[in-house]
Amino acid sequence: MALIVGATLLPFGAMEAAQIPPAWCLRCGDLWLADVISNVALFVPLGMALSLRGVHWPRVLLLSLGFSVFVETMQYLGLPPGRSPAVADLLTNTLGGGLGALLVRAALAEWSRTAQRNTQHAVLLASAWSVGAVLLFVLTGVALQPPAPAANAPAFALETSPFKHVPKHGWYEGLTDSAVVNGARIRRGWSGPIISQVTRPALPLQAAVWVRSTDPLWGQIPLLFLHLPNDSSAWLQLAKQGNSAELSVYRRAWGWGLRVPSLRVPNAFAGRTIGDMSTLGVYAQVSATTLQLRTVNSAAPASGYGDSAARGDSVSLALTPLLGWALIQPVVGVQSPLAWAAQCGWLLALLFPVGWFSARAPRPVAVLAGAGGVVLLTLALLPRAMPVHALAPWEWAQLLVALALGHVAAMLARRYQVLRAA
Repeated sequence: MALIVGATLLPFGAMEAAQIPPAWCLRCGDLWLADVISNVALFVPLGMALSLRGVHWPRVLLLSLGFSVFVETMQYLGLPPGRSPAVADLLTNTLGGGLGALLVRAALAEWSRTAQRNTQHAVLLASAWSVGAVLLFVLTGVALQPPAPAANAPAFALETSPFKHVPKHGWYEGLTDSAVVNGARIRRGWSGPIISQVTRPALPLQAAVWVRSTDPLWGQIPLLFLHLPNDSSAWLQLAKQGNSAELSVYRRAWGWGLRVPSLRVPNAFAGRTIGDMSTLGVYAQVSATTLQLRTVNSAAPASGYGDSAARGDSVSLALTPLLGWALIQPVVGVQSPLAWAAQCGWLLALLFPVGWFSARAPRPVAVLAGAGGVVLLTLALLPRAMPVHALAPWEWAQLLVALALGHVAAMLARRYQVLRAA
């Protein structure tokens, strides 16, 4: 309950007023699927705890619904600001509580089976869980792929946008001098974002915008906004987020209601004032497998992307199939110091059961090698089958540790049962 209150009623993660979805909505905003998954997962521990306390499944559903009604009522009353109550939250929170109770019941039933029946089910469970993990890795790779242009789509080009301002976003009060997108120059020289329409998605893509002065608002203020025809959402956006420069690439997992991780260069705007006329360049390089964002305090080059030799702050992100946790509105972002812990937790949830069930099989090492090998082989082949980044050595180590921990934990649990019986 403390975890739920901290995630839903503490004043962080609030949205801008124009971006808050309508109250009591059923499909809320473009990130509806991320909301569904995160709300279900948020209430699973509550359902598990209630079930372990002996509360029957129907009462778990009622208690989960009641607590969700309390949370949504607080949000409806404005606590915290920047949140909106939703019918979808009531349904998914209740579902999460019920799912947690069912997981506990299934685990207790499996634990109480005889040793012979356990070994009969262990191979099936280890295999099924490894297949489920593989499917999630593959779906993550699909979600990270760029959208395919229509068969009759024109060649990539920049066109005049019908939008005079970015929908649901603020107006940059500083000066935007110019921008470059794949070599095409857009000149400006006054306040507000540079908005352009692109005829079709194109990768790789190089984009840059040069701005002066700053904006006093702390929220997300677009600097360069690229969108597809007949689409009011960004395809690619360079923005000021607080004192940071931010790169957001949409229309990948966005079409599924998921969030593609954003990149930020912290403190890019720190120390800048309204009267500061020095130029800040914000550069982005986007490919099918990598995102990169760089800021340079220098004048805009005469032509092209430019400033390739200039020094500045830079961040990059490899788009690997292990980023599924980051698509679901995590509290821990991909640039957080705790990002490695979030990814470890994600991999433990997917692979720990594979190791656990394999240890309870008749031939534990062979089952672990088979079920775990399917997962590892799939991740090795995915970069050859679709445009995702290959895994780094430390990510392979995380996968192996997650499998090994499950296997060792099950062996220790079995030994404990034997000693207790003796």
